[in-house]
Amino acid sequence: MPTTELTGRTILVTRPVHQAESLCRLIEAAGGTPLRLPALEIHDNTDTTECRERLGHTGDYQIIIFISPNAVNFGLDAIEQHGGLSESALLATVGRGSARAVEERLGRMPDLLPETSYDSEALLQLDALQQVSGKRILIVRGVGGREQLAETLRERGATVAYAEVYRRLSPRAPEESGWLEQIDIITATSGEIIKNLVSMTPPQLRDKLYDIPMVVVSQRCAEIARELGFRQPLRVSAMASDEAIVEKLIEWTEG
Repeated sequence: MPTTELTGRTILVTRPVHQAESLCRLIEAAGGTPLRLPALEIHDNTDTTECRERLGHTGDYQIIIFISPNAVNFGLDAIEQHGGLSESALLATVGRGSARAVEERLGRMPDLLPETSYDSEALLQLDALQQVSGKRILIVRGVGGREQLAETLRERGATVAYAEVYRRLSPRAPEESGWLEQIDIITATSGEIIKNLVSMTPPQLRDKLYDIPMVVVSQRCAEIARELGFRQPLRVSAMASDEAIVEKLIEWTEG
């Protein structure tokens, strides 16, 4: 990737602290200046009785679905502490980031992964999830979230349980508002991050926030941003990967 496309541009990186560095390095490699402002905090939730019981008995499930890279890392940490991963269970992920996390941890890709779009709807279209009557499925995720995946699998006859292995919290608002004046474009990788960013911004400054362009990772995120009041064009990256986000940032600078 050439190193000048983002020169002179300051890009707001809103990912949690432990997930932001790769994107920041790519922005710097393209000549830009990343401004780190985490709009989401991730905390371990695996010490609950429910998590320990379910992650300690992965052999009870025919399919284990990891919703996010955080679900992979927190989930596998807890699974390793409570008996290890069943070799018979099929592993599934919603997106490529989660698939890469599985590969890094286990040395292999998941058994089930959508090939085009990377969301619950695409995962549900896979052949292996059509005939699941009588199967037990474990969804590893954060506390709360969308219910469509579990609801659809239950409608198809599966017994579905959750292991909610992390909690998402909104950070405190920055004490100073000068950060807003520096930003040329915002990056946001979830609807929750967009909502938190708005709540972190003092009400009197939100009109200024809504006038800053944004790169998001899905049409759903774009819809949330528009509903909240963002007025500038919203560009949607081809995937949720850091590389795809930077490609979309560069496209924005080129008009």
